[in-house]
Amino acid sequence: MRRIQIFSALIATTLVPFLAGVCHGMDVRVVDINPVTKEAGAYPTLVLSGEILTGDYERLLGYAIENNLDLHAMSITLATPGGDISEALKIGQLLKSIYATVDVGPVTGPCASACFILYASAVNRSATAGTVGIHRPYLSKERFQNLSPSQAEKLETNALLAAEDYLHKLRVPSSLVDVMFENASSEIHWLTDDELQALGENPAWYEEFLIARCNLNKEARPYYLAHPDDKVVFAKLMEVYGCGKRLTEQEAVSNFEAAKEGYVRQLSPGDAQRLTHAADSHDKVYAALNTDIPNWKQINTSKAFLAWLDDGDQAGANGISTKSLLSNAFEANQKAVVVSIFKAYLRQHSGIADTASAPTPPQLGTSAVSTSTDRWVTFADISENSGGLNTHATWYIDRNSLQKKGSEFSADVRVTATNDGGLPQLRNTISLTRWSVNCSGRSYWDHGGTTAYRDNGQWIPSPYPASDKPVAATPSNKRATQLIEGICTAVYGP
Repeated sequence: MRRIQIFSALIATTLVPFLAGVCHGMDVRVVDINPVTKEAGAYPTLVLSGEILTGDYERLLGYAIENNLDLHAMSITLATPGGDISEALKIGQLLKSIYATVDVGPVTGPCASACFILYASAVNRSATAGTVGIHRPYLSKERFQNLSPSQAEKLETNALLAAEDYLHKLRVPSSLVDVMFENASSEIHWLTDDELQALGENPAWYEEFLIARCNLNKEARPYYLAHPDDKVVFAKLMEVYGCGKRLTEQEAVSNFEAAKEGYVRQLSPGDAQRLTHAADSHDKVYAALNTDIPNWKQINTSKAFLAWLDDGDQAGANGISTKSLLSNAFEANQKAVVVSIFKAYLRQHSGIADTASAPTPPQLGTSAVSTSTDRWVTFADISENSGGLNTHATWYIDRNSLQKKGSEFSADVRVTATNDGGLPQLRNTISLTRWSVNCSGRSYWDHGGTTAYRDNGQWIPSPYPASDKPVAATPSNKRATQLIEGICTAVYGP
């Protein structure tokens, strides 16, 4: 089959899973989450979620083989509540051997119990307070089938000793290990900022390695956290990250290949052949695209699609551009990554173009919170005059994207706006963006997305910039006050 050049914008406005692994335990899937911002958006990552059960180590390797995934090069998001400690040890040792990068984010959910083994095993790790939890690990119930009481005691004792010894070898602070094994499996301790800092974003040995080989400045990280708009410092941190990836690549690839070969050797000859040849041809990628995205060829040649490709802001954390990312995935027959990129673009592009799916705006001058459709809910209806341009905008929450955590939540937001002045093509616009909102703190953060205006009967997309800092509701900022009151009331009620 003639090779078709594939391009992608890799822009997503919602966190939607793609091509999930067989879900009889831990769920393995490629999604679109930016590994730096932890927000749904601009970079494919591997998400591990669901309970860890016996066989999940092999399931992870099988998924990686079938989709030609390089786990060393990918960011891995951990969102599992834990599970079988012995299986977690196997997965953790794999992540350690490939010098993995992991994160725990507010969008995908917490990492708890045995998942902490996976988190501690990585050389690059990132989480926020309250997203990583620890308690006494346990074994899955099926391991105790047909065991006598003494055999069960021996099995569990050995498993817990192995986990404790492994954590000490990783140089996890003893205080955290003690808390982990003292808390019953029915209780949980969520790590604070101080505890996460004590554990570190890198193991101690790897941090020293980066200092010696990649010129890591330990003061740069806390400085950047206090000054997130400093692009120079951010670029230096990314250089260090990329340097570490390059220096560990050879060993990581060798170790990962050995793990995959060990898994394949235990399969029957027929299963091994089907697995290793699952992605040997571009035909497999085309088949996946034809199944999941029937109109992918039209998308591939559209001007809007190519315009997204040229967006320089879509480079990933390791410096790979969107164009290179998709091209590399296609050449490597990574069908899960290719499909996820196309779906990500299609979601946002279709959301803008399909004006028929937008709910009917309420009457002008109202401030309504009403159910407009099964999917969208109105949360604000604002008219304002700025620079002589009268604008009326109606704002909507996409229920399918809503993620709550206490008084904070994130959601995809749609804005339809009309103007009675200015350029004709700007009199009707639609925007899709993602917000994080703190209702108790009365502030929101707009993470950016896409806007589109009407031109000769077609919707023309362009980037929608993110806010550079949280926007607070203050007496002088009536617009922010209206928006926050409207969206918080829509989500949590009056």
